[in-house]
Amino acid sequence: MKRPVYRVRISYVSPAIWGSALCVILLIGGMHTGMIVLLRRLEVSNVLTIGIVLLYWLIIAMAFTVFTRWQMKKVYEDPVKQIAEFASQIAKGDFSLYLPPYHSSEKYDFLDMLILDLNKLEKQAIVPQPESYDLCLQLSECALQFERVWEEKEITFEVDLDERVTIQADESLMELVWTNLLSNAFKFTERGGTVALRQTTEEDAVAVGISDTGCGMSEETQEHIFDKFYQGDTSRSTEGNGLGLALVQRILLLMNCTISVRSVTGEGSVFTVRIPIETEPKES
Repeated sequence: MKRPVYRVRISYVSPAIWGSALCVILLIGGMHTGMIVLLRRLEVSNVLTIGIVLLYWLIIAMAFTVFTRWQMKKVYEDPVKQIAEFASQIAKGDFSLYLPPYHSSEKYDFLDMLILDLNKLEKQAIVPQPESYDLCLQLSECALQFERVWEEKEITFEVDLDERVTIQADESLMELVWTNLLSNAFKFTERGGTVALRQTTEEDAVAVGISDTGCGMSEETQEHIFDKFYQGDTSRSTEGNGLGLALVQRILLLMNCTISVRSVTGEGSVFTVRIPIETEPKES
């Protein structure tokens, strides 16, 4: 099944800019006319007059070129590069990102895209496509995406996985779940801390636990952690948008999986995902 494609208009030229540009053009044209009148009153030769006029327009052309290049970089290139970087992180399942909004009545911004995605999941417009695959291999590949992070922060990363466990689930959606949970664990674990990834096979389910020694959460935060836009620690508001865990929970619910959290303030958190051995997606 094809995934939804969002066509995002990232910029537009406001009427104020067009008005300013028109004023500048009129001013430049007026200066050109005034310069010619002045040169004639001073009885400057025609050859020298032509040379001065050509030099004037050459300077104007160079100024416009520099200004246009600066505007293109500011209005188009910089936002495109920034959105490309964030899109790359989203493709890896990390929704705990913050992008300054580019709001207008004619375009969607980064946050709008996430809201649309979550709304589609809630309305089951995105239907899971279950298939058999190796969960342990997927967990290993997702974890390796954060190798640079745990090395830079000198985090001890503990892994305890079976050699191979086959589950029936939507592989692409489950990848979003693991990368989001791992991203949060590494992000909120202080330098020198510990993050653990453990998988166990039970009688009727496969359990995956992701724990960290970060700041932990209060009981109130744990009660609302899966709510859209909820951020228990407002000091971290620039590090996330409160959508990642809501998406995670919705994805798991669609595939009859569960997620639970156990946390102690100042000690860390443990997120546990349970995947039934016979997992079937809910009917839309």
